[in-house]
Amino acid sequence: SLQSIESRVSQDFQDLWQWTSDECRQSNERLKDLEQRVICSSATAREASVSVSALRSARLEVGGSVKDCLEQNAKLSARIDDLCDALVKEVQERMAEAHRLQHELCERRDSSELHDFGQELHA
Repeated sequence: SLQSIESRVSQDFQDLWQWTSDECRQSNERLKDLEQRVICSSATAREASVSVSALRSARLEVGGSVKDCLEQNAKLSARIDDLCDALVKEVQERMAEAHRLQHELCERRDSSELHDFGQELHA
């Protein structure tokens, strides 16, 4: 009877030892899995942080480029306006000169016709 009790206690102790060992092994495996997930999550978080920083930098660069483009566009637009104004003024001046020359030509033609008519009368 004492042997039987010792045998059961011994068996219970071995079972408990085996169960404890299995639980420790499974806990260690879960811990390693969890550590691996933490490492992956940390790496993903670092990558995301780098990506966010890169996006912010890109946004600032694009914002600066857009601002530069708008400023250059405004300068170019003002220059085009100036050139158009100068062109209109030059066309107006040339048209006025053409009208003046045409008027002068008509006066000379009339004067020349009168001179020719006068020559014909004296001849």
